[in-house]
Amino acid sequence: MGQPKVSKILVIGDVIEDVIVIPKSEIRPNTDTESSIHKSTGGQAANVASWLSYLGIAT
Repeated sequence: MGQPKVSKILVIGDVIEDVIVIPKSEIRPNTDTESSIHKSTGGQAANVASWLSYLGIAT
């Protein structure tokens, strides 16, 4: 028995923006700390859809 042929998959779930903040020096109270900020998309549905697309499955 082979695998069933799938034409398209609908992925339902959350899509979240991940924000990662990395301070460039020690954090001290009542001061500003220079930091680098990185944003990327994430969430369960976004990750599943991305991997399915990577595997060549239409989402």
